[in-house]
Amino acid sequence: MGDAVRVRLTRTIHRGPQSIAAGCEIVLPDGEAEVLVADGFAMPMDEQRPEKPKRRKARREGRSSED
Repeated sequence: MGDAVRVRLTRTIHRGPQSIAAGCEIVLPDGEAEVLVADGFAMPMDEQRPEKPKRRKARREGRSSED
């Protein structure tokens, strides 16, 4: 038998009853890993883009009714 190649799902997008695999990690027998994303662009694990910071909603100041 040949050497094993390991595949791991890295991100899943949930749309209704369907789940779309947006990326997967391919680990080759020599231990080298690549991430393949949905658009076909591949990049080594150490060059992955950092996640974007989550946006925070601006806090609206409460209006008080003062006469």
